[in-house]
Amino acid sequence: MRPHQKFRLGFQVESIAVRQAANGKYYSELTDIQDTFPNASRFKVDGVTLIYLQDENGRRYEPKRIEHCPDETIDIIVEASVHAPVSDSTALMGHVASITATRPSSPTLDGQLSRSPLAALDTIATAAVRTLQVVEHSSAQNAANHQELMSPIIRTFEHTAQVLQHTNLLLQGQEDARIRDEEMHRMQQQTFDRLVVTQQRVDALLVQNYELHEYPIPRRFVILPDSYTTLDPRKVVSQRYRLYFLCECGEHCSADEDLENTASISIPVKNQVHLAKHEGYELTRPTEFYNRYGPYVLGLLRILKHCLAVTAVVAPAVSLAYNEVKDVMQGVESVTKNTMELAISSSIAFLEQHLEINDAAENIANLQQMQSGDDTMDMISDLRALEGADLRRLDTFLRNKDKDKVLGNLYRIITAEGHVKWVCLQHYQASYRASAMKAFIQTVEATGGTYDPHLGKVTITFQSSTAHKAFFNDLVNQAADVTELDVALDWTFGSSDLSHLVKKIAQSNVMVLRLNLMDDATTRIAMPPGLDYIPTYRSLIKLFSNNKLQHLDLIGVYSFGNKTPSPSKGQQVSSSLRTLHFSCPIHPTDEIRLMEIISHSPSLTDLRLGRFSGSLQFFTVLEAFTTALATILPPLRTADPIEAMSQLAHRIHNRHSRPSPARLSDLRSLHIYGPMESLVAKLVDSLPDCLSMSSMTDIVLIDVPNVHRRVQDFIRASSSVLQVLILLVSASTNEPADLCVFQSIPPYSNLTHLHLGLELATSSLQQLALIIPTLRLIYFGADHRSKSLLPYVNYTSLRSLSLVGMNEVDLDPIFQAFGMECQPCQLETLTLASVGNINRLPELLRVIHLKQLYLFYLGKTALEVILPDLDLSELTLLSILDSEYDWPTEEIIASRSQEFTDQLQIHLGRPQSKDLEVRRILSRGVFSEKAHSLQGSSTTLPRSRVRILDDSDIINNYYQSIVSSISS
Repeated sequence: MRPHQKFRLGFQVESIAVRQAANGKYYSELTDIQDTFPNASRFKVDGVTLIYLQDENGRRYEPKRIEHCPDETIDIIVEASVHAPVSDSTALMGHVASITATRPSSPTLDGQLSRSPLAALDTIATAAVRTLQVVEHSSAQNAANHQELMSPIIRTFEHTAQVLQHTNLLLQGQEDARIRDEEMHRMQQQTFDRLVVTQQRVDALLVQNYELHEYPIPRRFVILPDSYTTLDPRKVVSQRYRLYFLCECGEHCSADEDLENTASISIPVKNQVHLAKHEGYELTRPTEFYNRYGPYVLGLLRILKHCLAVTAVVAPAVSLAYNEVKDVMQGVESVTKNTMELAISSSIAFLEQHLEINDAAENIANLQQMQSGDDTMDMISDLRALEGADLRRLDTFLRNKDKDKVLGNLYRIITAEGHVKWVCLQHYQASYRASAMKAFIQTVEATGGTYDPHLGKVTITFQSSTAHKAFFNDLVNQAADVTELDVALDWTFGSSDLSHLVKKIAQSNVMVLRLNLMDDATTRIAMPPGLDYIPTYRSLIKLFSNNKLQHLDLIGVYSFGNKTPSPSKGQQVSSSLRTLHFSCPIHPTDEIRLMEIISHSPSLTDLRLGRFSGSLQFFTVLEAFTTALATILPPLRTADPIEAMSQLAHRIHNRHSRPSPARLSDLRSLHIYGPMESLVAKLVDSLPDCLSMSSMTDIVLIDVPNVHRRVQDFIRASSSVLQVLILLVSASTNEPADLCVFQSIPPYSNLTHLHLGLELATSSLQQLALIIPTLRLIYFGADHRSKSLLPYVNYTSLRSLSLVGMNEVDLDPIFQAFGMECQPCQLETLTLASVGNINRLPELLRVIHLKQLYLFYLGKTALEVILPDLDLSELTLLSILDSEYDWPTEEIIASRSQEFTDQLQIHLGRPQSKDLEVRRILSRGVFSEKAHSLQGSSTTLPRSRVRILDDSDIINNYYQSIVSSISS
């Protein structure tokens, strides 16, 4: 780099090239400096003023030079301006000088001073006193002037403050008035709406009362030839005719517009006018009938002829439902569209010949000019309907009237406007179903639930037995379209409540049930001694024999085995379930009951058992279970808890004479959550051989003590179709898992989700290292046991990544992958647990737009490194567990509140402690939601942003995020 010197003036720093003397030394010339800083006159380094250089004769160089300081920045001192304003002190000294100058001088003064030094001192003292008096007078005068100048300014500020206060009061008054006006307008609108609704109801009631009296029987009818075999257009007068009623279907028969997309299992109902399903009526006095009703029937026939002509374009020929006629007319040959058109034309020709062309015919003549797109019901409405006496007299003309039935097998309905309509059974049922479903949805929403019309799904929580029973009664009677139900029971329910629930679900159309009993160890008493079970959950067993139910998810169930009965002898639980999720902690006493249910569910394709515990208490549970059963079974021959569990399971199996399990040959997805080694052992025994299980697509084992050998066999057998493989083993094992496959079909080539948290055999790691680069994984997870696979992952497709128990050096492949500017990045979720030395991590987090970030067991220093540079632009969840989180750490996040998304939530894992004093301190510190104010500040987060959870809940949410990524 070219030699230069840095100069600084205020905040301006410039580098200026230096010159070289004959002796080789560098220096800076004043003229060069003044080219950049024109007023530069003196120079300092570290507060020391530099002197100008001199030649060998002691004279300053011209132009002036200063020495070169290569490692220093030289500060520039500018010379004072000749036009600088005169300061008060300068003016004062000038004033004093002028006073002194005006004193009369004596020609002998100098001589007196020289002859008398004391006199000279006295004169000087007198002058000094006068000078001080002048200074004091000047200061007092300046203070008075300053006070006089400031007084109006102060008054102006006070007046301005009063004006602002008055303005604020006016604005507040205007805002209050605006709010009152809006509230008044809203109340007026509500009152007006209520009046409109009331008026509509009154109008509908009046219309209903009138039409109920005027339309006691169906009013839409036509005549058609009695026989189609002898139909001759030239002999229309000699034909015999029958009377057929029309269904008055229309928009009032369709489902409510809010329910158009419901997942209904009903047959769709077409809402075009059609003949009623009836064989028709013979006429007793045809001539009199034609004279009285001919014009009206002729109008309807012409409308129907027009409709039949356009149906070939706009819809199937269901408008006249001629295919329905051939189902109900007895002794009539095959009816086609052509014969129907011929029949209508024959009837029209007959009536036109019988009647003189009168006003009624003229009124409908213009129908021939109507376009094919006109609405059928509008045409019929334009035709004057029969009323009162005319309709009541119609009954006298019919020969074969239905005894104790309404004419034409039609049913009377009343529309929302109060109009009376006569419709067929199918439209009557559709109208009733739509009205009932609308009332059911209103009940659901009033109870705090929701209804999804696209899925036919209801989500609701009950807090009382009364609301619970009323809902399920309505579900059976009104909600045929509901096929999916998500129910939570948030009260101390009894066995009768569950019995009612199970019974009504069996009577409904529900095929998918998610039932949360919200039960735990604190809400139910322990099993009394001497009893096989507490009958609280007795009715739940019947859910598994409900043949309509395809998907069942049980949540919040405590001590399932103790509260459900074993099927009696000879009684088999026949289940048609395709999906079973038992999302609850499974105790040893629950395993027997679950295996009974699973063994009688051969159609299962998706099986998920257990709940994420968040802690490793497997051996504690085994020891407690062994101790509990020691009182009812003979002593065991071993003290080893694993072997003891095996012996106990064998004895219980023999004691209860369990039926041989069915083979789950259709199983495609197997999820086990939690340390349930004995249950896994029993479960794999109920699975077919590996060749039959070669279609497994999902195998997920989380927080298990080891991977059973038969499970390893299933993994290898299904390797060519396996899509999800998640193995999180909670303990180190002496025997690594062997997943290596030797076959012609590439193994594991369809994987989209892979998390390996276990010891793997060397051959398995080597094979996976060859396969993983070819995969487009959506989710990948590894820990210190599988970190050797990180360099082979294709990170461009990843959306979720979990890293556990590693150092920063292990993450070099990730830094290289995401550090490339041209590398696309889709990563949305990142989990870091027990990762050390993360100094480079902030560089990565600045360029990745994460939506979820889990930080577990990192420590305070790591948080202080990560949080300041974390990209918050899209973050919706920040979960922190056991990382020494405190108020200073929270201040780092709170200071960046302007960068938060609206959805951002911070989940904090509350440290667990048995020390009461520690728990008391924690309850009032950063791990207390009440310690966070509602609004928050620059140092604390608002309460709405923070959720304080137990450690187990944090871990549970993390595992749930892994599982949810499978279906996303």
